Formats: sequence, structure tokens, C-alpha cells
Amino acid sequence: MSLLLSTWSFSRPEHESAFASLAPGADPLDAAMHIANAVEADPDVDSVGYGGLPDANGGISLDALVMRSPAEHGSAIALTKVRQAAAAARLVMEKSPHRIIAGPGADDFAMQNGIPEEDLLAPAARERWEAWRHNPTQEPGKRPWDAGLGRLYRTEGGHDTVCVLAQNNQGLAGVCTTSGMPWKTPGRVGDSPIPGAGLYVHPRYGAATITGTGELVIGNCASFSVVESMRQGADPSRAIAHLLELVLAEQPVKEEDQLGVIAVTPEGHWAAGSLRPGFKYVVTDSEGTRVEVPELVIIDEPVPETAS
Repeated sequence: MSLLLSTWSFSRPEHESAFASLAPGADPLDAAMHIANAVEADPDVDSVGYGGLPDANGGISLDALVMRSPAEHGSAIALTKVRQAAAAARLVMEKSPHRIIAGPGADDFAMQNGIPEEDLLAPAARERWEAWRHNPTQEPGKRPWDAGLGRLYRTEGGHDTVCVLAQNNQGLAGVCTTSGMPWKTPGRVGDSPIPGAGLYVHPRYGAATITGTGELVIGNCASFSVVESMRQGADPSRAIAHLLELVLAEQPVKEEDQLGVIAVTPEGHWAAGSLRPGFKYVVTDSEGTRVEVPELVIIDEPVPETAS
């Protein structure tokens, strides 16, 4: 069985071509990277890669993590010169003795290994920052809401990190890549590039990845928590529910906070859940590709009129 899962409807366009590369014997990380690379390069996706909205000073920094197992993963943090954050993270995994490289060193390492230096701030993102700088009370700032439009903070609410999980007869792999929270304090790092927070993959027990408010994820080692629950015998849906219930019990959750979680076992059993309505994800399997609403939503709230 082969399977592809990814967060948010904007990740949908490359699913079929990525799935075609997920034949038996293929590296599942290649399929996950195919989706991540396309999202990073799309200037219309304003929470990942080139189209991402900048920090409060107008600077862009990108973070990414790739993972096959606790022994095989790589993270690139606070990239400011290269757009291909997921590819930089894979280079850390495959060509470095380290697991995490951050800041100017991460840019230098990526460029030394063939990733070109490029402008990270798309014109539309720059215009959005200029408008925000003159009126900081304007959007975004509302909770992410996926209306299936393929756009992010341009509609009511906004979206977040792209997370991809791939599974075939060779095992599991995952990618998590982001430009971080719009208008963030310069230097802020969220959960996405931290193993066990935004993404965790274990070849024997399963994989999980999370999108949403990173500050809710990091302290709970959230993706590790989901996989650990599966190790102890929980199915993916129950493991996700346990994590979301833990988040609500352990810390204050603001109205604008959202978490979307996807998880899969090595056998290809999968589930998705979210803290609140508004999260969508994409799945491709033997039945085709579709955008799905998670079966598990912890806080039941009405759909805003602007999102319907």
C-alpha cells in the first residue's frame, strides 16, 4: 500500500505526480519532498517558502525538517538566503554529521551543497508587509480557516505550515516546512523544524506531523506524543485525540489558535484531527486524491459566514 498525506488544501496540486513516484521500492521521502518543494516555490502560498509573509521587520526566515527515523533526520533553521528549505534540511540529514544547522551556517551549508541563493521575499508578500507596517491591527491574526481556495492569509483567517507524510513498502518519511508566523518577532522559531514537535517519524511505530500555533506544540513534544501513543497501542485517531486533549489541559488556548494533526501507522492506517473546525488536509491512496475534513474536531464551533 502507498499513501500520501499533507496539510491544507494548497498542497493539493502536486499530489498525483508525487503519488506516481511512490511505487514499490521507491524512497517515500522523494514523494514527500516533491509536494514540499512545489509549495515552497509557489508565491501564492503565503505561509511557506518564497510567498511567505515576513517578520515584523520585513525579513523572511525559513525553517524545515525532514525525517525517516530517530537516527535519520535533518533540520535547517532560520534560512534567509535560500528558498528550498526542505532540500536544505535533507542535505543536513544526508551530508552533515549534525542533525540541526541554523542561521547563517545553514544558508552557507546549503549553498556549498548546490542550493542557489535567491530573494526570499515575493513582491506580493512585501506589499502585504508594507500595508501591515502602517496598520498593524489588520489581518492576519485570526485563526486559520481552510476554505479550499489554495490561498492563505488573503481570506478570513489564514493557514500555516505544509506537512507531508509518505508511506510505501519501503517505510515512512515526512517533511515539515514553513516561513513561520506572519509578522513574528525576528528570531522566533516555531515547532516545524524541531524533531518530535512539528514532525516525528519512527519506522516501527508510525509518523505524525502538526500544523498550527507552534507555541502550543513545542512544550508538549506533540508529534512525538502522538507516535508514542501509537507505540503503546492507540490507533491514530485516539493518539491524536490524546494529544489535543493534553494541549487543552496543559496551557491557555487563545481564540485564534488552531492545531491540525495527521498521523499514520507503518501499515498505512491513518487519521487526522484538529483543535477547532477549519482545518483541511489532502490524501492520495489507491482510491485517488481528495481534500478531506478531519473526522476528529475537539472544540465544536460554528462555521464563520466568511468561510462558508
